[in-house]
Amino acid sequence: MTKITIKSIKENLISKGWKEIINFEKTKIYKSPDKRYEIEYNDNFSNLYDENGFGWMLIINNSKHESLACCDVEYIEQIFALIDIYKDY
Repeated sequence: MTKITIKSIKENLISKGWKEIINFEKTKIYKSPDKRYEIEYNDNFSNLYDENGFGWMLIINNSKHESLACCDVEYIEQIFALIDIYKDY
């Protein structure tokens, strides 16, 4: 399993067309090419905190861009598994 880091995001998401939307000291947001999936890094939402008290959360929208789900994620493979589950919505 590949831990979510800035490096693994560049290698596994940015290389697949994801865009960095926000990159502040305490908040980072990346969106998928179709803008249905968003991954956020901050200290407000996640229960899976890293050593700095920050965590990653995946937000999932349907094809009408209505929110379907969000969950804390720790590994790149979790992102792809969840995208696969919701791809037909």
